[in-house]
Amino acid sequence: MTASRIHLAVACVFGSCGVGLWAWATHAGQPSAAIAAQMLLIHAAAIIGLTAARNGGLLPGRAAD
Repeated sequence: MTASRIHLAVACVFGSCGVGLWAWATHAGQPSAAIAAQMLLIHAAAIIGLTAARNGGLLPGRAAD
């Protein structure tokens, strides 16, 4: 499994957990859970964007040593 697939799988987990947590927070009236859900969704989008940038050649494949 390549690093890109692992990153995208993690982003999918973050996104689905964020949606579920946000739904629960909305129905249960838990504002702190809504904040956590937003963080999960934002990080899922960031992971997808950075993975796409890396695959498009905009970012190096690994960090400089």
